[in-house]
Amino acid sequence: MDNSELLIVAHETLMRTVLRVRDGEQRTTASTPDAVQAVLLLFAMTLLPILVRVRVLYTFCWVGFTVLAHVIESEAALGMATSLGLTIMMGWYSLRTLDRSTFMGILQGWFGFLSKYRPFRLLANSVDLLLHMGVPLTLAFCYLPLVRVWMTAPILLFSQLWIKLVAGGDLCLTGNDVYHIYPPRPKTFWMAVHKIELVYNFAVPTCCVLVYQAGIHEFFVRSFLTSSV
Repeated sequence: MDNSELLIVAHETLMRTVLRVRDGEQRTTASTPDAVQAVLLLFAMTLLPILVRVRVLYTFCWVGFTVLAHVIESEAALGMATSLGLTIMMGWYSLRTLDRSTFMGILQGWFGFLSKYRPFRLLANSVDLLLHMGVPLTLAFCYLPLVRVWMTAPILLFSQLWIKLVAGGDLCLTGNDVYHIYPPRPKTFWMAVHKIELVYNFAVPTCCVLVYQAGIHEFFVRSFLTSSV
């Protein structure tokens, strides 16, 4: 299968997903059992680092949750994965705006001398762009109608549980060790990280609902479907 065929398959899969969610939203509402299952699954992801005895980064916990949400086909879980993904995307790029050397510091901490080579940095930036922007925006395009305001509470609790169980309860003290940033960032940096995370976790679910109700998401979906005809 060549690149053009892969693009066609990806386009058709995206279109089917958008239509399925769009049509389903017109006739169904999220059930309580599905919502409970989704919340339990989200909280279970905070136990993963303890079970594998590895400090699984916040973003990778979200990735694992997103994969499982697709496996169990839970609308509530997909809605939370979408909201959480947008929160991570906005938080990550807000942080990189405040401290432009953040990403380079992570590369130096994890990969050492490899971070000095331009091809490696280009590859790392491409993967980072795909993970922190491509995936969240794709989720938003497909599943934004599934986001609900009540998801704010479990998402906020999830972030606090991750800090408690993975970062030892205080990101200001352990953030440099968890993320392997070099040189280590001061306490004020990690306080900013925590505040940015809280603000976006609190605001994004409601903003998603407002964007959907305002018809902005529908406009992009219609534009996509029209271009596909």
